[in-house]
Amino acid sequence: MVHALKNEVKSVQQVQAKSTKELKHQTGKKRMIWPLRKLVNDFADKGLVDILPVWLASPEMVSSIFPLTEGLFDIVIFDEASQLTVESGMPSVYRGKQIIVAGDEKQLQPSNLFRAGYADEEDEEEVKFDTDESISLLNLAKRRFPAKILHWHYRSNYEELINFSNHAFYNGYVQIAPNVTPFREPPGIVWKRVEGRWLNQSNEVEALEIVTQLKRTLQQQPGKTAGIITFNAKQQSKVQDVIEAVAAEDEEFRTLYNELIARDLDERLFVKNIENYKETSEISLFSPSAMQKMKKAKFTTVSVHLTKEAEKID
Repeated sequence: MVHALKNEVKSVQQVQAKSTKELKHQTGKKRMIWPLRKLVNDFADKGLVDILPVWLASPEMVSSIFPLTEGLFDIVIFDEASQLTVESGMPSVYRGKQIIVAGDEKQLQPSNLFRAGYADEEDEEEVKFDTDESISLLNLAKRRFPAKILHWHYRSNYEELINFSNHAFYNGYVQIAPNVTPFREPPGIVWKRVEGRWLNQSNEVEALEIVTQLKRTLQQQPGKTAGIITFNAKQQSKVQDVIEAVAAEDEEFRTLYNELIARDLDERLFVKNIENYKETSEISLFSPSAMQKMKKAKFTTVSVHLTKEAEKID
């Protein structure tokens, strides 16, 4: 591949000698440096895309820096397309000769909470495709083109992590990788019963149990990465407050906690609301009390201790 890229660069330098010379001049400047948007926009179809054939960018970034040239790229691949609105993806679709749309309709869909809409009654008769009914680019692509389902689940050593979703959402179609050993110790999912009370959109008893489980996990599995996921912002704040309070009183937990947050950024402990949760950790502790709709009396909530083998995640 490296050899092929070198040959491509030489070919571009011969065919577009003037533009590649100017591109080299602009990228080598120490002063009066062009903004990225101007650089890419000016040279994208003048050899830049041939020299750098693979780009990783969000649809918004594509629209911002690349010229609106039809077929600028040979292939445009959309990942997590279930979270992408149709209108956000169309400019990138236009720039591709071939499109691959990948995603899972069972996952989070685009939110309409902060989106404004516009409808013109005079244009309704001219609409050829009912794209407004498609909640995502993935949904639109699935309606218009053949779909291929990927059957193999390979991201974890623990069968328990996919079994529920497999049968509840995928009709048992997902195949578990053959290297998975069922009923391993420790198990992939641990359910913990907690007697708590839902007050002011948070559950302090559950937060205390989460921190207790975190301490036990750090003691029994040192070196593992850990994260805590809550289901609303106030429970997130409650867990963070309890962590600080326990760390101030418990010397052993304070030592374990300080070691955890002193790691590299991608290995530190995080406490995230489910809507902002994107990280990957080997140990995940869920505080799901916000899922409960019962606010009047005492109720039972659960904390889920979920383990993932990070070395199996690509």
